Order: sequence, then C-alpha cells, then structure tokens
Amino acid sequence: MVALIKTTIRSCLVDAKSSLENAGIEEPLKCARLLLSYVLERPLEFIIGHPEFEISEKTCRDYRAVIHRRALGEPPSKIVGHREFWSRQFYVDVHVLDPRPDSETLIEAVEVFFPTLKSPQTILELGVGSGCLLLTLLLNHPTLIGFGVDKSINALQCAVRNVHHHQLESRAHLIQGDWCSALQGTFDIIVSNPPYIPSGDIRNLSPELSYDPLLALDGGGDGLSCYHLLSQQLQSLVHQDTLIFFEIGMGQHGDVEKLMSQQGFKCHQWFKDLSGLERIGVFQLK
Repeated sequence: MVALIKTTIRSCLVDAKSSLENAGIEEPLKCARLLLSYVLERPLEFIIGHPEFEISEKTCRDYRAVIHRRALGEPPSKIVGHREFWSRQFYVDVHVLDPRPDSETLIEAVEVFFPTLKSPQTILELGVGSGCLLLTLLLNHPTLIGFGVDKSINALQCAVRNVHHHQLESRAHLIQGDWCSALQGTFDIIVSNPPYIPSGDIRNLSPELSYDPLLALDGGGDGLSCYHLLSQQLQSLVHQDTLIFFEIGMGQHGDVEKLMSQQGFKCHQWFKDLSGLERIGVFQLK
C-alpha cells in the first residue's frame, strides 16, 4: 500500500515561499506565514511552532488561492483585511489607502509638538480614510475629541469599523464631506495625508498601489491640487495656536511651503521619513 503524503504547515510554507520568491515578492517566508495564519485562523506563533500540523485539502486550496493573489501584487493587508500601524491593528479594504510606515512620521511629528500646545481639546483629520492617523492620536491622548472627514462613504464605513474596534465611539466623530466644506468652528490640531501623486505618474506605480483607491492617490497634474485647495480653505478652521500637519510627496516641500505661506501660514519644521526625505510639514498662522 502506498502511503499518502501528508500536507503540513512546513510543506505548505515551502511551496508558498517558492511561489512568492519567483514572483519577486519581498520577505516571501514572512508573507507566506502571515497568509497561512489568516487562512488557518491561527496566530503566527502557532504557524511557527507547529511545522508538522496537518492541513486539509480544502485549506490547501484556499491557501494556494491567497498566495496566487499575493504573487499578482495584491498587498497582504488587502487580503487579510487589516494592517498594523503604530503597533495597533486597523481594518483596511479596497476603499482606503493602505497605512504605511512613512505615515507614522506624522504621528511622531504630532507627539513632538503636542507638549507645546495650550490645552488642546480637538483634532481634525481631513481625508480620514481608514482612520489610522486620527484614531492613533486619540488613543495616544485620551483627553482629545476627534473629527474625521472623507468624501467617500465607503471609506467612512471602514473608519467606523476601526472606531468600534478601538472603542472610541464617544470621542471619534466621522463626517462625509469634501475637505473643509462640511465643517464649522476651529480645531486645535489638523492632520492630513491628501493625494499627492501627479496624475501622469499613477500608471508607473508599484502593483501594490493599484489596490488603493485612485481618489486617495491622484494629486492632479503636478500632485499639488489638494494642497492648493486646502491652503485656501483652512483659514476658517484655525485659530492662532492651531497646528497643521501635512504629509507630502517626494520633493514637494518647497512648493507646499510656498502655497501655505501665500495663505498666511508659516512652516515650523519638516520631519523626514525613513528614507531621509521631507515627509511631514508643520504649519501655523503667521
């Protein structure tokens, strides 16, 4: 009698790692483990600690299907439905921008300037998306009340899931609107990561970015369309002590600083990202 070859976690990972390597995926073993954890509904520690655990035929088929999706370029976060940001988990889907490490620089910038603020009470995020920026800052500062605006109702639905997940229903308020048009009053802190990729560069982006919504990427012909608009609209939402934190694209700091200056804002500081590029600008009324 011929013995049946058992499919185990080890053998699944060997095949998956090879497939991902051939597709040019970075850190293929790490990715293979993450996706197997998702398919098996088991923690990563189980995947690493039980290499001889047997896998059913159906689970193998499901696993091969998600490995194929990753090999085609779909980000792991869009497959499993969540991503880590600032050491916390946030739900994501095709309607929101994938949180990225460079955006954690914005959190770092707020933390640097937070002690200089005079009893801050409110924070606003323009283009809230998944809510990872706004909710992270609310979790870091329990006295703040947050407001998040997004044009996309689908993006807001994802943000609502994250509000519930982090139990911030009493302090996070989400609004559908086009940037500042739906808002009244002033805010102590304003943060935004608007679309900043020039329209002509969209087609040359990495495959992973094609799974992000175009609305969250396309910054117009020069990548600065949203900064033009926001610099003109922000006057009605700020008081003398309000601090504004903008994320920008590569090489845009001079243009954004000029736009903000023309509308009466001074730049306090630029924070560099993990690649050493100016990524976050901090602005205030002159």
